[in-house]
Amino acid sequence: QAETGVAAITVFDNSDQFYQIAVDWDEYNAVNGEARLAVGNIDNDPGDEMIVGLGPAQGYEGIPGGRFQIIDDDFTTIGWGQVDWSDYNSVNGETWPACGDVDGDGRDEILIGLGVGGNGVTEVFDFDNGQARHKAWVTLDWEEYCMAGGGVKPAAGNLGGGRAAEIVLGLYPVGDVLIPEGKFEVLSLRGGHL
Repeated sequence: QAETGVAAITVFDNSDQFYQIAVDWDEYNAVNGEARLAVGNIDNDPGDEMIVGLGPAQGYEGIPGGRFQIIDDDFTTIGWGQVDWSDYNSVNGETWPACGDVDGDGRDEILIGLGVGGNGVTEVFDFDNGQARHKAWVTLDWEEYCMAGGGVKPAAGNLGGGRAAEIVLGLYPVGDVLIPEGKFEVLSLRGGHL
């Protein structure tokens, strides 16, 4: 977060030089100013892109609304995406980004975990022609946690040595319920729970 209070990312190189990129949404910056970062090669060019998730801003209609910003390797915004679930977007709308090649096609997908009220769901997107396009929904295999409206923080990595990366879903406390008890789930896009 920048000293000005706007949502921002600071990129450092091997020297003392740095570059600061602000979230390109003044109304969001005025009421929250949180930036959640993931990095991956979603367009199969030589450089990685940045996916910026946004935190909740309760009481402000349409903010953050399930949105996330996509920034190219030259630090310009190349697009915005939005979770394809209007009820969630209107109640919470926060987004937890991750990137990984979860379908094994050689290009990273965007994973967007949902916060409280997201019922253990992560949405997977492809990025084509400047657009984040829905690919799949991934749901945590823990009914009690999902029924309690639990949120998930995704990550992706090649844990099994195959072509596709596995998805890891981190959990966080839900109200007064005694979960998640330090648990996380590892799953695949195609094969489900691992």
